[in-house]
Amino acid sequence: MTQANTTAQNPADIRVVAAIIWNQDRSQILLSRRKSTQEFAGLWEFPGGKVEQDEADQVAMIRELEEELAIEVTELSLALQFRYDYPHKSIDFIIYDITQFTGEPIGAEFQEVAWFSKEELSSLPFPEANQRMIEYILTSP
Repeated sequence: MTQANTTAQNPADIRVVAAIIWNQDRSQILLSRRKSTQEFAGLWEFPGGKVEQDEADQVAMIRELEEELAIEVTELSLALQFRYDYPHKSIDFIIYDITQFTGEPIGAEFQEVAWFSKEELSSLPFPEANQRMIEYILTSP
């Protein structure tokens, strides 16, 4: 079941989908590095992006991964939902586990992408909001 984006109430509220993309044996997660022109430049993140007005969350997730990584998602499931408040904006995060996809992930928007083991995540720099996703991954089988 998908839901359209109907929660944003002011311009500082943003709805974002992000992907925890697992490799075939669930030993690694694909991350992308934010470009120098973006907020949180140089930090690693879980691929995804903003949900467009009236767009279903799952549709947004699939679209974002096609645009960013040139992959086609074939299996996804809802992992987490949470709100994170930065001083200048609030973000509603919808996080999906991506366990199957076709294509070879590339930085289709010229961003760096790389696979990391669970153990490596704690040594990488991430935006603060990503800590919930890291905790989820570390407790996943």
